[in-house]
Amino acid sequence: MKNIKFLAGTLASIAAIFIFAITQGFAQSGNAPKPGTKPDTFSPEQRENIEKIIHEYLVKNPAVLREVIEALQAQEAQEKQGAVKKISALKSQIFSDPMSPVSGNPNGDVTVVVFFDYACGYCKRSVPELDALVAKDANLRIVYKEFPILGQRSQVAATAALAANRQGKYKAFHNGLFRAGTLSDSAIKGIADQSGVNYDQLQKDMSDPKFKMVIDQTYALASALHIDGTPAYIVGDQLIPGAVELDTLKNLIDAERAKLGGASKPQPK
Repeated sequence: MKNIKFLAGTLASIAAIFIFAITQGFAQSGNAPKPGTKPDTFSPEQRENIEKIIHEYLVKNPAVLREVIEALQAQEAQEKQGAVKKISALKSQIFSDPMSPVSGNPNGDVTVVVFFDYACGYCKRSVPELDALVAKDANLRIVYKEFPILGQRSQVAATAALAANRQGKYKAFHNGLFRAGTLSDSAIKGIADQSGVNYDQLQKDMSDPKFKMVIDQTYALASALHIDGTPAYIVGDQLIPGAVELDTLKNLIDAERAKLGGASKPQPK
């Protein structure tokens, strides 16, 4: 399945390159669409010509697929090696920052670090998956990186969550924010009440500049790791940008545990 997905992505990349090149060809011939035209807005005749050219070229030159795949694999390996070095250099900030909330086993042998935004739909869908992993693996540790990149309300929610963590109520508050249909002030108050958080104290703590500093540090950390979207995960020395399936995340955890020698196997709760 992974190879099929990789090939599909490769073909999509090749198609994009061809479309760009062909568009330039149209431009030189004076027959181009307007600047900024997207592939899906080409006329039927233009699309037919583009698809015909791509098909004919690949049929006549199938070796180009192998060359592109090899180049992409080499680039992927280089990027992975670079990510490993950066994760190693920033290990303390990533895994051991005392201001980063933690769930699961705080002394677990494998840690999953997640960068997220409360307004991110993919992040919302990941919550029950992470909870399921923790429920089945007593040696798993989750580190949360509040990474509010989707607007001012996301920043308010992230600050509130960090303030709730000061009261020892982070996880319940965190899950409540994801269940809420809005991140309004009234919604945050309702979540605080449901989570057993003292709302008056929460409001006072939210004005603490330390929480803004924590979020700013996460921005800087994400920038250093070239994380520009949510969710993003780190397991061991691997950075996984974007949403991942539960099985994929579990396989990464198992691989990291095996790398550590399997000294501490996952135990059901």
